[in-house]
Amino acid sequence: MILTDSNLKNREELLPSEKGWAYRMQMEAIKRQGNRSDLSKSLTGAHDAHKLKSRDIVAENNSENR
Repeated sequence: MILTDSNLKNREELLPSEKGWAYRMQMEAIKRQGNRSDLSKSLTGAHDAHKLKSRDIVAENNSENR
């Protein structure tokens, strides 16, 4: 996660294929963490706790639409 996050934020120009690869790597890392039911407003920005899909988390972390 740290490697892909750093790569996405520090490079000025990324090819779409490089972004896609980095997003996929982030999604796989999130999926390996297992199912979580304790996601709260600190991750979601919402007041009620709910589960997020890995693509939603990756999109939110990278300021992208899912």
